[in-house]
Amino acid sequence: MRLFHFSSTFPRDLFSLPIGIKRLSIVMFLYYISWGVMDPFMPIYFDTLFGSYTSVGIVFALLYFFSVFLSLPFGDLSDIVSKRTLMKIILVLYLPLGPLISIVRTMTHVIFFRAYHAFLATGLWASAEAYVRSHSPEKQSSESMGLFDTAIGLATFVGAILGGILVTVFGIPIVFYIMPLFVFAALCAIFFLPDHEGSPSFIAGVKQLFRKRMFRFEINDFFSLPGIRRITLLSFLFNAASIGTMVLLPLVYRALGASFWEIGLIYAVFMLPSLFEAPFSVLADHVDKKFIFIFGALVAVVIQLSMAMIHGVIPLFILSLFLGIFFSLLRPCIEGAVTHAMPRERIGELNGVYRSFLLIASAAGSFAIGPVADAFTIQAAFLVGAILMAVFFFAALFHPAQKSIH
Repeated sequence: MRLFHFSSTFPRDLFSLPIGIKRLSIVMFLYYISWGVMDPFMPIYFDTLFGSYTSVGIVFALLYFFSVFLSLPFGDLSDIVSKRTLMKIILVLYLPLGPLISIVRTMTHVIFFRAYHAFLATGLWASAEAYVRSHSPEKQSSESMGLFDTAIGLATFVGAILGGILVTVFGIPIVFYIMPLFVFAALCAIFFLPDHEGSPSFIAGVKQLFRKRMFRFEINDFFSLPGIRRITLLSFLFNAASIGTMVLLPLVYRALGASFWEIGLIYAVFMLPSLFEAPFSVLADHVDKKFIFIFGALVAVVIQLSMAMIHGVIPLFILSLFLGIFFSLLRPCIEGAVTHAMPRERIGELNGVYRSFLLIASAAGSFAIGPVADAFTIQAAFLVGAILMAVFFFAALFHPAQKSIH
């Protein structure tokens, strides 16, 4: 009966979300197509450039490492300055990033490129996530993040297929030069985003930020929130496992002899289940999240152990599709629980603290696969994700049950 109620109401629930969340989802869709085009081929590009999986892991870990130091100030800033203003400025600065990546040749270049990228990515994600969380109705916390994540997943799916076509015809560098087109489209769309909160002046906001003595209370205040320690631990483990897997997949398929077109298609199919995050997010607000955490983690462990042992492209393709499904089931449950725990008046600041832990997790997950792949085999790195999700499973056993809020 509950499942029937869910299936009949989820379209209405999603369409009832505030207009700002729906418009921001369009903005992020346009912006993220550019990364959908690049993501399947960035690991291959840097592996060709530097010649080791450890180097690839470092390249991806550096982004998250630099972002850790920026997450708290940008989180605070998104409570002071208009979130729409912040996103406009960041998108303008994003326009030259793609061409900059194409001229990277040394690890020193990588450090400068990743530092600049970290500044942009942290600013955009901190303000966008804070916007969604602050505009999310209390009883639709999972659904708001679910729609937001679905837009990103759809963009990645479309972008990966487009990237596979472009790279097959023109080679990998083309994906870097096409990025500004989609960033410019997102910049145009953001002018239609309603946002009446915060100062319209970025400079005035920065001055106020320094007067505020940031970092003084944020971490203590964050961990004083009821239940936040448990859900942050689960999110840390999940993000380390999922980010590591996203970096790993293109390298595995390339090692198995897949063409660029096939890699783009396979990556797109891996991201395809994220299109179901919207209905999954409605389900997350109707059922006990603890059950989803335990069941989803257990299945993810089994899938990743299987991926470490199976060497055929087709079986791995099928397994990665199912792994994508269960990652997409878990993500809105985690994010909805986090949103529900945060007081709205300090959502940007507290989201900045939360994102710091996710960035550390992403850096750890990205880096860990490289040494394992170099020491053993590229597929052995799937064991890293299996171990992380096994710890997630045991942590979820002690997570309190959460009843439906509908």
